[in-house]
Amino acid sequence: MGYAPILRLTLAHDYYDDALPPIAAAPTEPAGFARAGLLLRQSGGVVTVIAEEGAARPEALQLTLLAASPDLFAVTEGADWRAVPHVTLGAQAEDYRFAALLPTGFAGLAPPPGEPQDRARLLARLTIALPAEGARDVSLAFDAVAALWAYHLTGARSDGDLQIVDALGAVAFDDLGLHPLPGGTRAKVLRSAAPVPARARPSQRFALQRPSPFGPETLIPVLPAAGIQFKPVTEPGAAARLQSDIYVTLW
Repeated sequence: MGYAPILRLTLAHDYYDDALPPIAAAPTEPAGFARAGLLLRQSGGVVTVIAEEGAARPEALQLTLLAASPDLFAVTEGADWRAVPHVTLGAQAEDYRFAALLPTGFAGLAPPPGEPQDRARLLARLTIALPAEGARDVSLAFDAVAALWAYHLTGARSDGDLQIVDALGAVAFDDLGLHPLPGGTRAKVLRSAAPVPARARPSQRFALQRPSPFGPETLIPVLPAAGIQFKPVTEPGAAARLQSDIYVTLW
């Protein structure tokens, strides 16, 4: 007899945009998977499970998602990674967002007994409901974290009235004044007023300007983009947010 697909799972991640996310899928219990006569194939972001035609099929599949890059844990929204998330893709929908599947209060969970988090590999455990016949097509998308972009300006020209301008007018910046750096240096900090979603290839193009008698003077036409070395920041009256620090020296 031949084989036919029983599941096609499409994986996507907002941080990577249209590029393939570094996520691999594997059976959670390989021995049981093999005994059931199931085979798994992955091509890019599409995971296909096939079974022998006419054979009894399970009501659900258990798959494990593996991180091919440790950066996934830094850029993925929805979990704090102290435990391996276990989520269920029920039969009621075809398109899922990972963060929406996590239980409320996940950040307060301790690692479950017998399954500590392995930051180098385990991204999530999935239980995926299957139809009684035919193949199921389902997608799982991961949201990217968003962070404040904080530019720390130092050097001879870092004093005075500096401002960061977004040519698209989408992102505004607040002047947070002077802040001390290690070694006693003080930096002028300009920070985005709202978090910016992280992207592998940021589309933002911010310019650093200062006023002059003849109109704004551009000091840096395109500032460097934020990295993924995020840190949590808390301020009075505001919820904790992530921040990416960017250091620029003006000579």
